[in-house]
Amino acid sequence: DSNQYPITVIAQTVKEADPSRQIISLDMPQARYVMSDGIVLQGQTSYGLAFQKDKYLYFEEQVDASTDNGYQAFSEKVVCDYNAGTIGSEQDVFIKGPAGMIQANGFYIADKGNYLHFKGFTETLLFHQEKQLNNISSLDFKQQKSYLNEDDKNIYITSENGLTINQLDKTITVLKNVDIIQGKSSLEAQKVILHYTKDIQGKTVIQKVTAQKNVTAVQEKHHVSGQNMTVYKDKADIDTVLQELPEKIVLDTNKVGQLIVVTDNAVVKEGTNTVKANRIYAVYDETGHVLAKVIAFGQMNATNRQQKIVGEYGVYTPKTKIISVYEKVSLHEKESVLKGEYATLNLKTGISSLSASRNKSIKGRVKGQIIPNNFEMSKKSEAK
Repeated sequence: DSNQYPITVIAQTVKEADPSRQIISLDMPQARYVMSDGIVLQGQTSYGLAFQKDKYLYFEEQVDASTDNGYQAFSEKVVCDYNAGTIGSEQDVFIKGPAGMIQANGFYIADKGNYLHFKGFTETLLFHQEKQLNNISSLDFKQQKSYLNEDDKNIYITSENGLTINQLDKTITVLKNVDIIQGKSSLEAQKVILHYTKDIQGKTVIQKVTAQKNVTAVQEKHHVSGQNMTVYKDKADIDTVLQELPEKIVLDTNKVGQLIVVTDNAVVKEGTNTVKANRIYAVYDETGHVLAKVIAFGQMNATNRQQKIVGEYGVYTPKTKIISVYEKVSLHEKESVLKGEYATLNLKTGISSLSASRNKSIKGRVKGQIIPNNFEMSKKSEAK
């Protein structure tokens, strides 16, 4: 091709189909292409054409392809464009191998295999444990989805506008109405980027997930949402991010198995309990499945529908249902309002405490107004 990457084609019969256009027909052609990482891609079909003048190969019938590291692929009408250095098709493609499976409405491979783009509606299954799979013979992804139930750590992804694998950046980018399921957890967004690495055994490991626009993550009974979200799974990344927190907030990072950071309309919901802020850190325990802390910053408020607490930042513990709030704090219950600098509220029992400062040595006063319920009832009676 234009970058001097070689592709080798052999056929049972080679015939000059159009001398003026320099077109050669190929019966039972087989193609061999070595990608940048040394993986050998081989494909075969029943009929193809070589356009020598225009510099591309066209494989007309179904193409069965495989790699020497255990992947199989099926598609039709595959084009190898020498000038662009790409291999692709506008027809459905199905790929299956040790790390998972993918089905899409088309594909192209560029930069000698470093860049793989799958078009249109895509279904993807990433295996938690890589495995050698039996041969496949059809573009029927539904038959393959039984693997999703084998391991609750397998990841199932659907999207409406394609999926791109960048092997240099080690990212998987998914676009439009993205839905990701892993066990009882799910993530929805308009754009998702999965950052991965390879461990010492060569296994693909997701280290970080970034999501944008109308993002909602559901894990057990907790809903975390916002316009921008980053999910950290790597311990080194988690430790680095948690260093941003104020010294007042003490966490044992060794007991953190997953961290979700949400910005722009950040919300965490747990039944009728809701925490909102400009930025939220959702901290999960060492298993990565149980929400241990919710740390909220910037115009934060929490409510159980009957009561609301507002402040600059706060820490909510789902296990105890208690939220601690700092700086410019106000407690609201109907028309009653109390103001101070530090408060706690049990979102389950409604029991609260308020002080002028968390430091007892600092003197100050709590201010506000308390309106009894019978006073509110009398006002309503007067209005009638």
